[in-house]
Amino acid sequence: MARRTNPLTPDEIQAAFCEHWADSSPVLTPGQLAMPCRVSKKTIYGWSSAGRLDSAKFRAGKHLRFWRDRALISLFNNPW
Repeated sequence: MARRTNPLTPDEIQAAFCEHWADSSPVLTPGQLAMPCRVSKKTIYGWSSAGRLDSAKFRAGKHLRFWRDRALISLFNNPW
């Protein structure tokens, strides 16, 4: 797939998800990230293993966590 010629801006991405995360933390669990993206937790783990979310993930002990805004930018603006 070709890279988008007009990537979405962070403001456009945030506007699309503002109702889901109006009062949420900027750090999400895989389940919290999966819900508004309408995919399963297994899909989030798969994308993480494949490197699609490398810029957004970190570990809190043994638990996988994601920076909300970085994850959305990675998912919407990177070619896969």
